[in-house]
Amino acid sequence: MTPCRRTDSHPLTPTTRRDHADRLLAAALAAAGRDWRVFPLRPDAKRPAFPDHTADRCAGTDPRCRDGHTGWEPRATTDPERIRQIGRASCRERV
Repeated sequence: MTPCRRTDSHPLTPTTRRDHADRLLAAALAAAGRDWRVFPLRPDAKRPAFPDHTADRCAGTDPRCRDGHTGWEPRATTDPERIRQIGRASCRERV
């Protein structure tokens, strides 16, 4: 959820980056509060951050695919604590 850079390619200061991340987190929590499921996206893309493979290429090595391939749809959540964990995960993911 924490962006590494803005779409206009200007670097963000630590304060600006944190403010932006806080706004994204607030938006994700508000969406979840309306019972809309949220999930992390790849940076600068509108694709889910995980899994990084399709069902036909699933080798079962991703811990989230232990019981067979699990796509992003069942991993999407309305759980506020899971959403906060996504927000803390890394600057490579956003909701």
